[in-house]
Amino acid sequence: MTAYRELEARFRRIGALKGTIRMLEWGQAAMMPPGGAAAPPACGGRAGRSRRGAFARHLRQRHLS
Repeated sequence: MTAYRELEARFRRIGALKGTIRMLEWGQAAMMPPGGAAAPPACGGRAGRSRRGAFARHLRQRHLS
C-alpha cells in the first residue's frame, strides 16, 4: 500500500471515529423525558449515558490524540 493510500485510510478511520463520538455525545446530551434518567442502565438510563460518555472520551483520547 502506498503512503498516500495509508494516509487516506487513516483519515477515513479518524472521520468515522469523530462521527461516532459526535453521535455518542449527542445521545448523552439529548433531553430525557420526565423520569427517563431513572430507567435501568439496560434501557439507557443515567448509567447508560455515563458509559456512552466514557466510551466517547476513550475514543477521543486513544484514536484522535
